[in-house]
Amino acid sequence: MAKISFLILDVGLLMSVIGFRYFIVGMNSNDSVSNYSSIGGMLLIIGISVVLGEQFLYGAAAEAAAMPGGAGMGTAAAMWAGGQALGAGGTAVLFAGYALIGIAAFLSGAFNKILAILLAIAGIIGIAGPVSGNYTEVAIMIIPYLGGAIITLLIGILTLRSE
Repeated sequence: MAKISFLILDVGLLMSVIGFRYFIVGMNSNDSVSNYSSIGGMLLIIGISVVLGEQFLYGAAAEAAAMPGGAGMGTAAAMWAGGQALGAGGTAVLFAGYALIGIAAFLSGAFNKILAILLAIAGIIGIAGPVSGNYTEVAIMIIPYLGGAIITLLIGILTLRSE
């Protein structure tokens, strides 16, 4: 079941990054924000790559822990710790990309300012969680994860309706 959940999560993240790249290209007609949005898009790509690495380490840790006689428990613990480190860094980079894209969308004036501000706030909170410590146990991370998903969906709907 976990493999299917990770696959669905991966597909959703990839679709989100592809959608944001489309949004960035449309927003870059305003030269004053093109640097912010381009860097934000690059951070999204780097962040999702690192988050995928985190998931691969978790999968490998599960396989190692399932070895007969507990032979792989030490390896599994090391892989799990590596996944935690990758996840914290990747999540911070991913949400830094969201924050920069939100700031660029706000400054460009070519998009809904409320959604742009909310995206920037979700991104900033998403950076604060991993930086503060164990981001998987910080309750405030529901704001960037759930809020980011809803804002991304609304941005996608508004972008498609404007075409």
